[in-house]
Amino acid sequence: MTKTDGVQPGWHRDPAEPDTQRFWDGEQWVGEPLPIDAETPAGPLLARPVPPPPPPLPGETGLPRETGLPGERGLPHQGPFPMRGQPGPGWVLPPGMRLIPPPPRPHGLALATAGARFTARLIDIGAVFLLSLVANAWFLYLFFDAVGPWFREFMRWSGAGQQGDPPAVPESAQFLPFYMVLVLMAVWGAYEVPGIAGTGQTLGKRLMQIRVVRLDTTDRVGFGRSLRRWLNMSLPCLMWIACCGLGVLFQLFDALGAVTNRPYQQCVHDRAVQTVVVAAGEVTTEEGERT
Repeated sequence: MTKTDGVQPGWHRDPAEPDTQRFWDGEQWVGEPLPIDAETPAGPLLARPVPPPPPPLPGETGLPRETGLPGERGLPHQGPFPMRGQPGPGWVLPPGMRLIPPPPRPHGLALATAGARFTARLIDIGAVFLLSLVANAWFLYLFFDAVGPWFREFMRWSGAGQQGDPPAVPESAQFLPFYMVLVLMAVWGAYEVPGIAGTGQTLGKRLMQIRVVRLDTTDRVGFGRSLRRWLNMSLPCLMWIACCGLGVLFQLFDALGAVTNRPYQQCVHDRAVQTVVVAAGEVTTEEGERT
């Protein structure tokens, strides 16, 4: 006979663990124990069943994410982009799930946002405009000196009922805008090319904490590649005067690549030299030098 023989059903001190109490049903201990001084319920304290974990969300580890191209099912992953949480072989996409590759990270750096790139370009345009005003001061003086008398003569001709032929624009005033565009391009090149070649940044990109990097290697962009990149942006400026502003349309088409191009959001001038604009960060070059 044990010391539990004849014990009435109810809560009693557990002989095996004197600091706890358990429910005796007349034949055996049942339920979960309670501290010796805790209030007891009327019956045994049954263990609560552990609910099963909720199904993982699409794309989370635990659901197949890696197999199949976008829109395909049951095929091994063939896409060009590395995925996080890669499942093992043989996994298939559930019905209705499409694989959306994450955005690429060239050299481990996130792509620059369109807003940061646009703001940086506005800052650079303002800086180049101010510098070119200084560089073009002499041409601006000659232009207004030539156009001023012509404009006054034109106003007199217009006020006289437009009789006779209108006064001709001075020949010097016709060529001076072209010279000023050339000076602007020279100032822009001196402003943009060395900065992109060395650190991948202009003043605007430095303020917005973005930079230009090469896609094929972690080396600096370099002067030659930076010059070719700038030429693709700047040569349409020559069409501002000669082609009635047609060059602006080419430059607008170039800039729209940052919004429409996938996956690296490259403008035309970036695609031409295989560069990409990323959030500023530290990259180790192949020679072990940090940039």
